[in-house]
Formats: sequence, structure tokens, C-alpha cells
Amino acid sequence: MWTILDILASLALIYPISRASSNLFEQDLKRLSLLVPLIAFVGTATDALTRIFLLIPVGLHSVFLWSWEAVYIAFIEGASKSYIEDVLVVVVSFLAGVPLLVALRKIPGVRYPLS
Repeated sequence: MWTILDILASLALIYPISRASSNLFEQDLKRLSLLVPLIAFVGTATDALTRIFLLIPVGLHSVFLWSWEAVYIAFIEGASKSYIEDVLVVVVSFLAGVPLLVALRKIPGVRYPLS
């Protein structure tokens, strides 16, 4: 169960974050500093869920000719690295993403940044 706790946490956060960030660019800096890292966390955990779904239920592991033991080892190692990835994404989105969005908000004529 520990291998998917970040995915379950992001699943629980999807609706509250989507409601809170409906007008993300009109909000003050304090809310932006909280919402941008949370949005980045949900996006990263969703990416991990997609990789898990492709690897096991879709059967991508058979394309790589992995045995179930190899899939198990990759799943456990990937889960431990996934937590490191989550922390790095949250920190970088806080340190770089928020200032970038603040700078984009100051440019006249740019309402929403392109992603």
C-alpha cells in the first residue's frame, strides 16, 4: 500500500485544488504559492499513475519481456523514487513556478501562460 500513497493523496486533492484554482491568475500571491505546488504534485502523481497503468493492466511489461518478479522489483524501486520525485517537483514549482507565474501576470496582454 505504501507504494501508491502519493497517488491516493493526489486523488483526494484533485477536486479541492480544481475548485480553489478556478481563477488562479486573479488570486493573491499567498494562494498562488500554495496552489502551484499542489497542482504540480497532482500532475506528477497522475503521471506516475499513468505509468503504473501502462506497465501492469495494459501489459506493457510483456513488451519488455519482464517476468512478474522483475515487474515487482521495478514497481518497488519506482515507488521509492516516486516520493523523491514528488518532493522535488513541489520544491521546484514553489521556487521557480510561482515567480514565473508572477512575472507572467505582470506582462500586459498575457492572461494565461502557454504550457
